[in-house]
Amino acid sequence: FVTGGRGTTSIPTTIFEVTNLSDDGLAGSLRYALTNNSPVATYRTVVFRVSGTIHLTSALKFTRANVTVAGQTAPGDGICIADFPVSFSQDNIMVRYMRFRMGDKNTLKTSPANCGIPTEPFTNPPSAACNPVNGSGGDDAFGGTYRNNIIIDHCTMSWSSDESCSIYGGTNTTLQWNMMSEPLNHSYHYETGDLNFENHGYGGIQGGASMSIHHNLYAHLQGRVPRFDGSRNLGNGATTGLENADFRNNVLYNWGIYNNNGGEGGNYNIVNNYYKYGPSTSTGSSSGVSIKYMIINPYKQSSPVLPYGKYYVDGNFVEGSSTATARNWLGAAMSGGSYADTNAAKVTTPFNFPVVTTYAPQQSYDLVLTVAGASLPKRDTLDQRIINDVKNRTGRLIDVQGGYPHATPYTSTVNAWPALASLTAPTDTDHDGMPDTWENARGLNSNLAADRNLYNANGYTNIENYLNGDSIVAKGTSNTCISSKAFVSNNTTNWIHASDTTSSILISTDTLNLFASIKDVGNYGTFNASYYTTGTIRLLSNNKALLNRNITIVPTNPTSITAPLTVRLYFTVAEFNTLKAADPAISSLIDIRILRTNDNTCVTTLSGYPEVIVPTTSGIFGTYDDGYYVEFATANFGTFFIAGSTAVVPLKLLFINAATENKQVKISWGTTNEVNTKNFVVEKSNDAQSFMGIGIVDAKSNGAVINNYSFMDASLYQGVVYYRLKMFDKDGSYSFSPIVKVGIGGKYILSVYPNPAKDNLIVSHPKVLVGSTMQLFAADGRKMNDYHILIGSEQTLVNIESLAKGNYLLVFTKNAESIATKLVKY
Repeated sequence: FVTGGRGTTSIPTTIFEVTNLSDDGLAGSLRYALTNNSPVATYRTVVFRVSGTIHLTSALKFTRANVTVAGQTAPGDGICIADFPVSFSQDNIMVRYMRFRMGDKNTLKTSPANCGIPTEPFTNPPSAACNPVNGSGGDDAFGGTYRNNIIIDHCTMSWSSDESCSIYGGTNTTLQWNMMSEPLNHSYHYETGDLNFENHGYGGIQGGASMSIHHNLYAHLQGRVPRFDGSRNLGNGATTGLENADFRNNVLYNWGIYNNNGGEGGNYNIVNNYYKYGPSTSTGSSSGVSIKYMIINPYKQSSPVLPYGKYYVDGNFVEGSSTATARNWLGAAMSGGSYADTNAAKVTTPFNFPVVTTYAPQQSYDLVLTVAGASLPKRDTLDQRIINDVKNRTGRLIDVQGGYPHATPYTSTVNAWPALASLTAPTDTDHDGMPDTWENARGLNSNLAADRNLYNANGYTNIENYLNGDSIVAKGTSNTCISSKAFVSNNTTNWIHASDTTSSILISTDTLNLFASIKDVGNYGTFNASYYTTGTIRLLSNNKALLNRNITIVPTNPTSITAPLTVRLYFTVAEFNTLKAADPAISSLIDIRILRTNDNTCVTTLSGYPEVIVPTTSGIFGTYDDGYYVEFATANFGTFFIAGSTAVVPLKLLFINAATENKQVKISWGTTNEVNTKNFVVEKSNDAQSFMGIGIVDAKSNGAVINNYSFMDASLYQGVVYYRLKMFDKDGSYSFSPIVKVGIGGKYILSVYPNPAKDNLIVSHPKVLVGSTMQLFAADGRKMNDYHILIGSEQTLVNIESLAKGNYLLVFTKNAESIATKLVKY
C-alpha cells in the first residue's frame, strides 16, 4: 500500500513548496524538496507555487523515501523537467501530474570529452579523432529499479535516449494513466562494438514481483512497448513465476518493429488493451505474425534457462484485424519460436491481482486519450499533438526533440519544449499545502498548519484530500442560480452527478462537488441541472419553512423516461440545521419531504401546487461528514424544494363536477397532493348560501398520485341545486371547494373550474350532442374561440394561456338553447 508522503499521526508530513524553476538546490527549488534532509523530513509532500520548465544542471534523484510529488498543484500550465534524467532510489514514492522530457542536450558522451559529434559509421575498435563511448545516450527520461511501493500517475515521459520510463525489479508498483511517447530513436545511444548510433527509441522495461500497468498511452516507440523484464533479474535468475504484472486497458500506438515483448519466466495478464499500428509500424512479420497486428512478443532465455512466460490474454482490440481481435492468441509472436509455442505460454485463468476498474477497450481508448498524461492542471500542446496523432493515425518516430534531424544542435531545438504559463498561486496563509479558500470551504483552519495531517472518515488526511479529490456538497453562491451543469445518461448503472466546480481550487479536487445525482439505468440522454441557495429562510403561506436550497433537473428528452429513476439531492448540514431551527417538528432526515414543481428553470420561490414526494432513504454525505442526501424515485422532473413533513402543502383540487345520472346527481372530483388530507364532506344547498352535509368520503392520502372520487345524491327536487366540498386535513383544518350547480327538471347548468384561471381550466357542461357548440366571447362581444367538444362528453379542458387578462363570456349551446357563464383570466 503506497502512502507516499502522508505521514503518521505522530510524524506529520513536511510540506515543501517549490517556488521557483531554478536547479540550484536551494530552498524553493525542486532539487531541494527532493533531497534536503536538514531538518529531518521523514515524510514529505511537494507542492508547486509556480508553473514552467525546470532545466536541470545534473541528474536528479529522489534520495528520500516517503515522498508525494503533486504536479497538479502548479498554478497555470504545470511543470516539466528537462535536460537530465530523473530517477528514484527509495521506497514509498508517489508522483502525479509531472512531465519528464529529457531531450538530448547532455546525452552524448565522447572520447576525448566534448570533441564534437562522431562521424558514422564508427570503427571497431574506435580509431577516429572523436569516438562515442559506452553508455552514451543511455539515460531514461524517468524511472527506478528494485524499489517498492511506487505509484506513477498521470505523468508524461518522453524524449529519452534509452527508454521513456523503466521501472522493474520492485514489489507493489503501479503505472497508471501515463503517457510514454517519442523516445529519441536515432540519437546518441552507443554500446561497445556498435558501428552506428543505435535506433533505440524504446518505451521502457517494466515489471517486478507485483506490478499493475493500466490506462497508459504508449505512442511512437521503436519497441519495448513495454518490455516485461521477466524473472531473469529476480531471485537466482532462473526461477519462473517471480515476476507478475497485470497489463490492462492500455493504448499502444505506432510501434516500430515490435510492441509488448520480453517476459521470460514471468506471469502476465494482458486484458482489454487497444492496439493501433501507425505510420512507423513495420509492414513485415515476426515469428509468423504481422507486426501491425501483434499483441505480444514473448521471449525465452537460454542461459540460465527461462521458458516463455505464462500469459492470460483476453479482450484485446486490434484495430484493422477482426481476426486478431476475435482470437487474441493469433497476435502472439513467440520470439525464436512459432505459433505452436503459444501452448506453452497460454493460461486460461487470469493471475490474481488487486481489482482495477476495467473498461471495454474501445471505451478505455477514449478515456485514455481524454485524461492520460499530465492533463492537470492543463494538458500542454505537445501532449495534445500526441493525442491527435493517435486519433488521426499520424506522427512518426523521431530522432531529436521536436522532430529535428539527427545531430541538430540543442540550441536549435530548445524551442521544442512548450512554454508553460505560470499564474499567481492561491493564498496559503499557514503554508500547509492547502489554499485558504479550500480550507475555509471545508471548515478547516487556514491559520493552523497542523490540520493538514488530520484524518477523515475516508482514511485520508486533509492534504491528501486536497491533492487527490474529495466529496462535498456544492456550496453555491448565496441568492444566485448556478446553472448549466449538464450530465449524460448512458446506462452505465453507476450514479451520474450534477457537479459544480465553480469554486474549485484544483480541477482535480472537488470531483464530487455535488448537488444532485441520478442512478444511470438507461439511455436517457442529457440532463440539465441548476441550483439556488439563499442565506435567508423562506416560508410557505402557513409559515412552514423551506430548505435554503432548491434544485432543478430537466431531461432534454423527457419522453425517453418511461419508469421512475432514482434521484439524490444533496444539502449541507448547516442548511439542514437552519431548517430544523425554523421548523421544530423536524427532528431528523426522516421528517423531510420533497416538493416538486414543473419549473424547468432555476427559480427562487415555490409557487403553484407542488407534487409531494416521500424520500425512500437518506444519509450522511461527504468526505468531512458535512452534508446529507435524500433519495427518492420519480419519473417527473422540474424543480425540487425540501421541507418538513408537517409543512402543509395545499391539497390540489383538479376538478369538481355535478351532473344528473339515472335520476340522481353524481358529484365527481379529482385531487393530488393528498399528504395530510383526512376526508371530504359533500355539502348541498338550494340557494348557494346555506349548505348542509349529505355525505363523507375518506381521502386516499397517497401523495402525488391523481385520485378520482364520486358521490351519488338521490335526494332530488326541481330547480337548481348547489354542491361543494369541505376538505379536511388530519389536523382538523379545512378548506372549501368551488361551488358547482346542476339543474334538475330540464334546466341546463354550465360551470368552470378554476375561475379565475391563468392557463388551463375544466368546463362542466351538459352532455354534448351532435350540433352542440361552445364559444368564448370578449367583453366587447368579439368571438375569441370556437372550441372543439367531443360528442357524449360532459367536461372539456380549455387552455386560455394566450388570452389577455380580463373578463370573458363562455356560451354553450345545445338543442337551440344556450347557457352562459362568466370567465375571468388573470
